[in-house]
Amino acid sequence: MKRSAARLTYRDLKLALLSALDERGPAERKALVGEKRHAGLVDGALDRPLRQRDRVRIEEALDLLLRDGLVSTSPEEVFALTAQGREALAYSCLDPLDIALHRLDPVLVERRARAWAAVAAGTAESLTAAASAPGTIVAACLDRVEDLQTLDEVAEYAADLALALDRRIRDTLEQGQVPLPQDLADAIRVAEIVVRRTLLRDWN
Repeated sequence: MKRSAARLTYRDLKLALLSALDERGPAERKALVGEKRHAGLVDGALDRPLRQRDRVRIEEALDLLLRDGLVSTSPEEVFALTAQGREALAYSCLDPLDIALHRLDPVLVERRARAWAAVAAGTAESLTAAASAPGTIVAACLDRVEDLQTLDEVAEYAADLALALDRRIRDTLEQGQVPLPQDLADAIRVAEIVVRRTLLRDWN
């Protein structure tokens, strides 16, 4: 699939890495990521040439996949998909937060992804369309908590901050203006804290 010239998100990069490993099989880091003058397998998965600064972010994305158990590596640094990685690729759930949100409602995974894509794109249309995503995610998480009194202090602060940011974004929309990319980025980051402190608090 041809990608636009919009700034790539970590989600784009992780999905491309998983796709490359699924299509081509185990590969060394250098073959996956590429080098300054040599394309990597991920270039083909994204169907676009990458700049050197993108390769630094791909390295970080690969390490995140390794941390979350979606890829494994040998002592020789040959990377391969794990069973969890294949499942993640099939459902486009690229980290524990995605998995938890997918279990709650698959639509929330897409809303989180579109929010980050809107921050990366920075266009009025994308920011406006994704404006409600953080608030929706927080509300869905809190609805799953049987007793809000059981939330820890960090979860309470995060939920309060998420609601404040959601109000700020809604007020901006009501004034006929476009939400700032930084406001949406902050809102989705805080929403992710709420996910961790509610849906993932007993995660192993």
